[in-house]
Amino acid sequence: YEPMKQVGDRFPAWLERNKSNLSSEEYQNRCKQYECFQQLIQVYETEDGTSSPTQQQQAGSANGNTEKLMDLMQQVQEYGQPPAEIVKEIA
Repeated sequence: YEPMKQVGDRFPAWLERNKSNLSSEEYQNRCKQYECFQQLIQVYETEDGTSSPTQQQQAGSANGNTEKLMDLMQQVQEYGQPPAEIVKEIA
């Protein structure tokens, strides 16, 4: 969870710095990848009990969260590895 949170925290600044260096398609893919990271973090935080009881009920069981996490991780991989610059920062 923590490495994903760190990637998610650094992604907006990376997107801003690199927007002019990326093709429109690459930029859109990276934005979608960032959205997947945000969703992953939200599911992890819900599963860890850091959300309110109402949010936990809406999220469903832990089993449902595991399935959702797997789906989101697959979506992240469809966009490739996170930017190397971010990975180096958190390594």
